[in-house]
Amino acid sequence: MEWFTAKELAGMPGMPGTEQGVTKRAKAKSWPFRPRQGRGGGREYPLSCLPAETQRHIISHADPDALKTLMSSDIFRQLDVELRELVVKRAIPAAEPQPPAIRDATDLVASRDLDSLRFWQRDIMHYRCCILNVIDKMALALGTRHKGVDAFLRMLDAPDCPPQYIMYVEQANARKGGGRRLSAGTIYRWFELRLKGGDIALAPSNVDKFRFPAWAGEFLRHYQMPTRPSIQAALELMPPDIRPDYQAAYRFVRKCSVIDINRIRMSRKELSGLKGFVRRDTSGLSPLDVVVIDGHTMKAYVAHPVHGKPFHPEICVAIDAATRVVVGWSIGLAESATTVGDCIRHCITVSEAKPFGGIPAILYSDNGAGLLAGANSTEMTGLYDRLGITHKTGIPGNSQARGLVESLNKNLWVRGARLLETFTGSNMNDDHRRKTYLRLKKEARGGGPVAGLMPWDKFMSFLCHLVDTYHNRPHSALPKIRDKETFRLVHMTPAQMWGRFAADGWQPELPEQREIEAIKRPWKQVRTARGEVRLLGNIYYAGELAHLTGSDVIVEYDIHDAMRVWVRDIESGEMICEAIWNANKVAYFPKSAQDDATDKRRERRLRLKLEQVAEIQAEAGGIGVIDIQPEQPAVEIRRRLREELELEMAEMAKKQAERPKREAVILDMPEPEAFTVPEKPREKWRFWKGLDAKIRAGEPVSDKERQFWRGFQSTADYRSFVAMDEEFGDWAAVN
Repeated sequence: MEWFTAKELAGMPGMPGTEQGVTKRAKAKSWPFRPRQGRGGGREYPLSCLPAETQRHIISHADPDALKTLMSSDIFRQLDVELRELVVKRAIPAAEPQPPAIRDATDLVASRDLDSLRFWQRDIMHYRCCILNVIDKMALALGTRHKGVDAFLRMLDAPDCPPQYIMYVEQANARKGGGRRLSAGTIYRWFELRLKGGDIALAPSNVDKFRFPAWAGEFLRHYQMPTRPSIQAALELMPPDIRPDYQAAYRFVRKCSVIDINRIRMSRKELSGLKGFVRRDTSGLSPLDVVVIDGHTMKAYVAHPVHGKPFHPEICVAIDAATRVVVGWSIGLAESATTVGDCIRHCITVSEAKPFGGIPAILYSDNGAGLLAGANSTEMTGLYDRLGITHKTGIPGNSQARGLVESLNKNLWVRGARLLETFTGSNMNDDHRRKTYLRLKKEARGGGPVAGLMPWDKFMSFLCHLVDTYHNRPHSALPKIRDKETFRLVHMTPAQMWGRFAADGWQPELPEQREIEAIKRPWKQVRTARGEVRLLGNIYYAGELAHLTGSDVIVEYDIHDAMRVWVRDIESGEMICEAIWNANKVAYFPKSAQDDATDKRRERRLRLKLEQVAEIQAEAGGIGVIDIQPEQPAVEIRRRLREELELEMAEMAKKQAERPKREAVILDMPEPEAFTVPEKPREKWRFWKGLDAKIRAGEPVSDKERQFWRGFQSTADYRSFVAMDEEFGDWAAVN
């Protein structure tokens, strides 16, 4: 009657129809169990852990004798009050005498649990036990308990009574004002209580003096309102004849449950923040088993990519529940199905620059418009079904169920927004926020650039930096490991947690490249001009667009890769071409013309220096004067200088050959490797940093590498990365 096997539970109301189904549910719900009694092995589950429907069915069909046995067990006390009443009703038929409605005070006290006693009840019980122990010792010495009680009472009346005994009596009396008087009848009653119920029976009953006052209903009618009036305001609305004073109303509010007193005053979402909750365990999940996705409005102003005015962009982020890794994110001008789709596309994309990602099994979200849009959630044709993703939504207004991604928004995006001068979130200094808002509004009205407002391209790099930093920061929800440097236990980072699963052989499920390309990207309608399209502050070029000058086209873009865009026909949606960033940008003059001009400038400077040397030597007495003829043509001067330089280089080569072999090996430099310019701006920045380090160290580089090193410094990407270096440190190192 108390414990049941999976076979016995199968088919009951509220339970699966098979034994395997019951076992699976028991594991999922973490039911307590014990080894099956007798032969056969297996597990048995207690009645208290079963669903209420199943418990009611078992109790309704059980034998009365079995129910009586159940009433004396610990499992009976774990049942709900309604089920316990049902057990008593069926176990004790109407013909048998019912237990008395009012029990003896001794039985009430003896049935209490020690944990249910309050502090003052524990103190009184302790002092009464001390008094009885003292009397027991006196009775043992005098022969009888009666003599011991008399001796103790006489000792209390004596002038030289020990002070600790007087304190025992004052505390044990439990009377207002104390007092050292104690009667023999009270002592004998304490002995009787201890005999029947043990030491806990000596604790006084808990008399709750709180009563629901007659004026409480009228007070609550005015106090429990959505406008949240104060206690004083509610009292002023009450009739004068039943209106209590402020202190009485204040004590009443303090005595009431914080949940009950705030009903109607708080919304359901606010009340759920006061109630108990269930923590969802993610320890049994693998990466991408559950991915939580949500939108977040950036709590800071940034420059709009089109008109440059301040606005709050919308971020869509997807986080893996098992590892806390941000597997995908996207940013848009507002919440939309396109932003959500781009976030999913980023989630399922894996590359060298983005090692985290794959197709999630379950996508958990709220009921946002972009997440439930037909392009994403429609059966068969929606994005979720095409990728095989199971989409689950939570209860509206219950954001606590998605606390994982809500916590991410707070610790990632809000934490990053606080680094910006234009932060507008909570806990911001009100004066500074107001001044910043008025300044931005004034400068934006003027039509020029807004000072202190982060540009769109720099904002994108800023978000990449925030995500990378988050992945390498210890997360308190992940297990602890021993740090190799400090030898202290620290929480794992999301990147380490993902790497642990990968090291154990886990691999993500990845789509084919054509499936990723089939996902609709964010787009904007743009007008072409001589083969160029301008988007988000960048210029993209393709020769095919020259034939469409002045026409409007659809330009799709990837916020994570600004090197190219996809141009489509505005009516049919047919792919026209791929436009490349700055594909039509060349050097201002051909390289040969630049080199020739540089050589001429160098020769003019050298000729001037030689004239100065000749003048100085002539003043010294004409020793070693260099004959400089102003009327000599420039070609002759260049020829003579080249001959002199060739002679000097030949002498240096001769001396070099005569040096020991060790020095020759040192001077034998390897040829530079083949030169290839990376495509992505971030990779170009890393490549330029490497070239810059080589050039500063005096290492040889090729002419093409030196040309790239010079030309890249004039680009907008170079200026953006230099600014990020100055603001966040070594930008290349963290990216």
